[in-house]
Amino acid sequence: MSEVGAILAGLLGLGAVVFAAWPLLRPVDWLPGPEDRPEADRVRELIERRELALSVLRDLEEDFRLGRIDEKEYEALRARYRRRAVAALKAVDQALGTDTEALEKLIEREVALARRRCPDCGRPLAEDFRFCPHCGQPLDVLPLTGR
Repeated sequence: MSEVGAILAGLLGLGAVVFAAWPLLRPVDWLPGPEDRPEADRVRELIERRELALSVLRDLEEDFRLGRIDEKEYEALRARYRRRAVAALKAVDQALGTDTEALEKLIEREVALARRRCPDCGRPLAEDFRFCPHCGQPLDVLPLTGR
């Protein structure tokens, strides 16, 4: 019985090690493969730029909140770093091939449904409608909403 217990404990320990190490061992699927090394480096650089711009914006917000900088300087710096952050976000999306037009349409549809308006004709809807009574548009809830 002690041999069986030792084997089970060893297997359990091995399973725990594999479980804990899996995030470090699994491949990063969303980055270009090793055959396209320059592209992968470019995407990493863009992501680092994005993170830097967002970090600077957070620090700037904290400095303003604590009174370290005045409002005029805050607004000027905030506008500059927001432009940089937006440019970095767009560059990452473009490098990863994200379909931003489809995402914008999805967001518009979800906002319209949240406001209980038909995303097609814009007329008000009751909470329990599955189809718009005015234009017949199906009001199916998309999987990204979690509803």
